[in-house]
Amino acid sequence: MQRPHRFSAARHGQVAASEHSPLKWLLIVLILAQAACRSGTGKGQAIPLQIIEGKNHAVVAIVPVYIKDQGPFTFALDTGASQSLVDGPLAEQLDLPVVGKPEEVSGIIGSEKADLIGIDNWRAGNVSLPASRAISITLATQHPGQQGLQGLLGSDVLSQFGSITIDYAHSQLTLPSGR
Repeated sequence: MQRPHRFSAARHGQVAASEHSPLKWLLIVLILAQAACRSGTGKGQAIPLQIIEGKNHAVVAIVPVYIKDQGPFTFALDTGASQSLVDGPLAEQLDLPVVGKPEEVSGIIGSEKADLIGIDNWRAGNVSLPASRAISITLATQHPGQQGLQGLLGSDVLSQFGSITIDYAHSQLTLPSGR
């Protein structure tokens, strides 16, 4: 025996709002969360980058760094570097204090002893950077008489911002405000 059909206020193909209300709200929350993830908090400060493309598609992002209100100095943005680095002659010129005994540091081309220096007053573009300790070694320049890299801004400093955005297409680094 066939049961009689019950009719609801919804028309064919439509679902009454009360039937799936929790699902509807979950969908709205997910859409809003996804939009927030895409746009971020909107509270970031953009720093211009110079993007340099080298041989074999190698790419380096250069960020302007100011130390003791002097600069800009040419620092590579290096998220793979566990420790930030300042060129030895620049550290001497700026009279940055040595804050410990020389330490053995290793990189892709070997290892050597390096001083650990303190930097209290520095910024990337207009964004203040946290007081830090950095490695000081002499960086090789590519051509005599030309200024090469003067440092690396590494993950020891960048990670203190929590989340950063490197936008290669628009040549900018965005650091969140109010860290």
